[in-house]
Amino acid sequence: MVVQLVILALINESLGQINEKNMSYTKGGITEYLSVDTLMSNKQVTSYPVEFFNSLELSGVPSDKLRLKVGVPVLLIHNFDVLRLRIGTQLQITHLCPNIVRATVMTGTVR
Repeated sequence: MVVQLVILALINESLGQINEKNMSYTKGGITEYLSVDTLMSNKQVTSYPVEFFNSLELSGVPSDKLRLKVGVPVLLIHNFDVLRLRIGTQLQITHLCPNIVRATVMTGTVR
């Protein structure tokens, strides 16, 4: 018998709090990954500081910061056609490098 737990959250802030609490149960240090926040040309400069955009938590948009620990479960939110992984695939983090996150598939099969 397979038991799956589902957490429904209406806003990203609630989900962030739940994720932080779940990570506190796993031993080890947190690795934080930040989105790219540099401009390619001066024509793209706006009057808003980068910190303002990084602080936004918009519905349907991933957070600027990704905080992970080895051993925590994650849910894939983007298809990876090369690896044949689909949205909703459950993974467990196995190794964290500066630019690479390694994980194993926890449920289902890769098609």
